[in-house]
Amino acid sequence: MTTTTYGNRARMSPLFLALAGISLLLASWGYFDLFTRHAGMPPGLAVLAVGGLDLAAVLIGKHALIVAQDGDSSLPWNLALIALTALGSFAQFQHAYLNGDAIAVGVVSAAFPVVTVLLFEGQLRRVYRLNGRAAGRLAEPRATVDLITWLFYRRLALRATRLAVLDRGLTQDTALMIAERQLTLEAAADIQPQRRRMRRTYTAELDGSTLEELDVHTPKADNGGDVRRRGELAAAIRTAREAHGDNLTDVLEDVRTKFPDVQADTVRRTLARLAAS
Repeated sequence: MTTTTYGNRARMSPLFLALAGISLLLASWGYFDLFTRHAGMPPGLAVLAVGGLDLAAVLIGKHALIVAQDGDSSLPWNLALIALTALGSFAQFQHAYLNGDAIAVGVVSAAFPVVTVLLFEGQLRRVYRLNGRAAGRLAEPRATVDLITWLFYRRLALRATRLAVLDRGLTQDTALMIAERQLTLEAAADIQPQRRRMRRTYTAELDGSTLEELDVHTPKADNGGDVRRRGELAAAIRTAREAHGDNLTDVLEDVRTKFPDVQADTVRRTLARLAAS
């Protein structure tokens, strides 16, 4: 369904208006026959009842569209329109059932108002979003990563999606470029995501500059994610410091008798923390 926008207002396309007219005519016929044949209502009164139901649906839909164009929530009017549509669909199905028609006839008759209101609700949401973005109440749509990237590069796609959520101004290519640089730097630094603190700027990452700060707390080789081993390592460094003081070479040699793979940077940082405490 297409629309023509005039300023902040939108007009329904002729095709949608034609569909809405067909739905109203079919619903009116079903209502009229149901009221007169099965409810015993006089024809004149039945015409008034049918006209009231049709006008109520049109006015509720029109008011919902006006409210959405003004930028307010049209939820109450949407609920009223959906309730009226459900009533109309049930009436059309019941009309076909009471006339002895096949079930398929009742289903098709009930589908017309449902399809019409679904199309109308889609247009209503579009108008609300466009006006909300124009007024600054709603954020611009974020960049999305295509399916083929998700299939072959799931980690890269996930990081780019996170960046796009944080910054709606990023395009897909920009988000992927920044994500690729971040993942490359993290892999080169051999750090664990849950133990990193990285200060970044988009400008630095886009022009290929180095990051402002890369603080790696504990390399993977030192702990492997084992909290108990990190505690034992810290205790061994503390014991070696008590025996050798702050002499890095002696402390490192002592600690490596129990932890051969410990790195000098780890011991140096731990000694510095112990000296500062």
